[in-house]
Amino acid sequence: MNDMEPVKLKAVLSAAILASGMMLVLVIGTGAAATAYQADGLAIDFGEREVVWTDADLHAVNDPIELLIFACNENRFDYEVIGGEVIEIRDVRSDTEREWGFWVIDKGSIEWRKVLPPYDLNLLNYTSCVWAFTGGSERPTVGADQSGNSIFGYPRPQRTVSLAPSITEIIGSLNAVSTLVGTDKYSNWPNSVVDGQIRGDITIVGDWQFPSYEMIMSTNPEMVFCDGSVYTHREMSESLRRSDVPTVVMYSGESIETILDNIYIIGLVIQYDMRALSVISQLETAQNEMTSLIQDTPGTVLVSTMLSLSSDKSPWVSGKYTYADDVLNMTFGINAMPSNFLGWVHVSSEIIAFSNPSVIIILSSDYRATQAEYDLMIASLSAEWRHTDAYDPDNMQIYLFCDDLAELALRAGPRYAQLMEIMAMILHPEAFDTELPKFIGNEYESYLTFSKYLGFND
Repeated sequence: MNDMEPVKLKAVLSAAILASGMMLVLVIGTGAAATAYQADGLAIDFGEREVVWTDADLHAVNDPIELLIFACNENRFDYEVIGGEVIEIRDVRSDTEREWGFWVIDKGSIEWRKVLPPYDLNLLNYTSCVWAFTGGSERPTVGADQSGNSIFGYPRPQRTVSLAPSITEIIGSLNAVSTLVGTDKYSNWPNSVVDGQIRGDITIVGDWQFPSYEMIMSTNPEMVFCDGSVYTHREMSESLRRSDVPTVVMYSGESIETILDNIYIIGLVIQYDMRALSVISQLETAQNEMTSLIQDTPGTVLVSTMLSLSSDKSPWVSGKYTYADDVLNMTFGINAMPSNFLGWVHVSSEIIAFSNPSVIIILSSDYRATQAEYDLMIASLSAEWRHTDAYDPDNMQIYLFCDDLAELALRAGPRYAQLMEIMAMILHPEAFDTELPKFIGNEYESYLTFSKYLGFND
């Protein structure tokens, strides 16, 4: 790591704060501005993200049942329909727990809405439609990007551009770096991306928050992926679509589920869908193994934890609806901050003392992973920090994530399972029979077991 990289990381952390600060606006206001793309056809969703898309002329076939029959014939699926009710598709049969139903995404929305018979619909009026096998509160697999555009029916792109590090990491996990012709300047993982940038095969098209339209267009892209948490990306997506460049706006990544959705969407759009399902399965398997181990350990309790972007007296901390908070919940931690704190929040030192976390995890570029740097950080803590249970001179529970680990912790991408394992070992050392050092940086992978080979670093 060269001398300039701490500065770069600090810029990334600042961008993360700014981007997450806009998250609520995004969640409330998605979809209304850009619904230019609508694929003509039908999705059949068998569950567990197993979705089959069939192109169809909705001017010619506009009835949900007729469209299903057309799609089944095109895919050579057996089916059973009785009196307008779908009983079975490809040996998947409705029962008392789950059934086949018809769902649509209204234009200007991103959510599926179930439609009950009789089906008096004009399917051209919707962004996407699907016959899905669901039960209870289940909903179909994601069918629109964060801007409300359909994710189905794109031609396979050979030249892709990623405008965010988390998106680049997903493309890397799919073994699709060979499609990349452009990235933002902070995309530095996997190694093959950096190699491509050095060779000149991958163009730097701007920084995370301020991508350059001219630089993007100079790559002659066939698909551009934008980060839905960044306002300038949403603006850029509209500009690119007006220039007839296929563009997909990824979800903000405030939860593990949205990370998995993003992996699925990118895999579907670039037609690496089988690889995407494999990546998702590996991640879910590692995640389930870790949570089971914690659950099965006697005496496991929820650990009150604060996630901070610095050791400042009044730092930015993680509230609800952040990627790091969701990982914390999955590792049987509980956010020490008040429940009405949403996104990354700038808090007073009094709030820290009042919240009294048992564990504090600091994500920072201000220090390196050495004992001397850690001691310096601890010595600089304010009185309010020292009045928390985490600050115990005999059993210090303040941890420093820096360098590569700090970067990973702020990128809502496929390496979330690695962050999850590190955090789980900190919160529940008895379950993992491991005691981690109080400072962890570039060497974080050496501590991993369940997620060690889930870096997808090609």
